[in-house]
Amino acid sequence: MISLNPTPPILESMTFSGTTTKNAKLYVPTGCKAIYSSSPYWKDFAKIEEVDVTNISIIIPEEEHSSSMYQLNGIKANDGNLGRGIYIQNGKKVLVK
Repeated sequence: MISLNPTPPILESMTFSGTTTKNAKLYVPTGCKAIYSSSPYWKDFAKIEEVDVTNISIIIPEEEHSSSMYQLNGIKANDGNLGRGIYIQNGKKVLVK
C-alpha cells in the first residue's frame, strides 16, 4: 500500500482487512511515519516505511511495467515478481500501483 498524502486520509473501520494490515507494507512520505502510526486504522499496519515521494516521475499499474526496475536500494527487482511499490526505472522514480 502507498499513501502519497502527508496527512493520513480519514478511513472507515472496514477499509482494510486484518490480513492486509498484518501482511502489507505501508509506504508513506518521508517524515510522516509517526502520524500514520498514531492515526485510526492506519496504525493497524504492522509495517510502515517512509519513502521520498517528491520526485516520482510516473505512476503505472502493477501489470504494465515494461523495462527493468530497481529497488530504491539499487538492487534489481525480480521482473516476474514485481509488486506494488516505488522503484527506479531509467534513472527516475516510478510508483507501481
